Formats: sequence, structure tokens, C-alpha cells
Amino acid sequence: MNHILLDTNILLDRSFRQAPDNAAGIQVLRGCQLRKWNGYATPWSVMTMMYLMDAARDSVDRRIWTKAQIMTEVAGLLTFITLVEGNNGAFTAGFSLGWADWEDAVLYSIAESHPQIEAIVTNDKGFVTRTKKLPGVKAIPPAELTQAAAQK
Repeated sequence: MNHILLDTNILLDRSFRQAPDNAAGIQVLRGCQLRKWNGYATPWSVMTMMYLMDAARDSVDRRIWTKAQIMTEVAGLLTFITLVEGNNGAFTAGFSLGWADWEDAVLYSIAESHPQIEAIVTNDKGFVTRTKKLPGVKAIPPAELTQAAAQK
């Protein structure tokens, strides 16, 4: 697999760095940075990441990141991640799947609308399970991607 769409939670792994839970996600992002994989994300996944970083506070309600740090983080991410768009058709197709998780449904449909994308990398086990039942692109956990690459 060379072309992967990164779920929002994988992008958050980089910014929130809650090791060891996110170690495989960070490995995938590092692999994208090293051009092992071509990583893609949606603009709204990046914006969600920025929003959550901006809203994050420590135990005494102080900002964890400044606006400048958030912009630096995103600028760094965009040096090795390509943004892909979702159009009206992708949203409509996603909603027609009938999934309770709209983000996963639309992300799946966006992946399907970009033929170069071979898999969606996510930490969401429910997303992985739902795509196993479908004929197209599959969602896979980051550890599965890194293990497959290590075996090559």
C-alpha cells in the first residue's frame, strides 16, 4: 500500500502524543514524512485537529499550544501530507451508507472518490469493522500498516 488517507485521529496522534497508545500512528506519520507512504488528509480533518489543539487546556486551564505553535505544527504536517477534497457527491454517498458515525462515512466516500487511495488508516476499530463488509477501500489500524511494511 502506497497511498493512504489518514483519519483525523491519526493526525491527532502527532499533535497530542499520548504514547504508547499512539506509537503506531506516529510511525505511520513518520513513514509519510520519509515518503514510505503517500499520506493524504481532508482539509476538515486538519481543521478539526487545529480546533482541538486550540481548545486544549492543561489542569489549570492554560492553553497547551499558542496559535503560532499550532500554525507551525500544521505547516510541518503539510510538507508531507497532501490534502484531498470531498465534494457533494462524496458527502451524499457517505450519508447513504447509513452509518451513525458521519465522519467515518464521509471519509470512506472521499477515499472511494480518489482512486489512488488504497486504504484509510485509523485507530477507530468500528470504522475498520464497517469497511470489511464493503467491496472498496478498507480502513486499517496503523499497526497493521506498519507491520505489513516491516515484512516486505
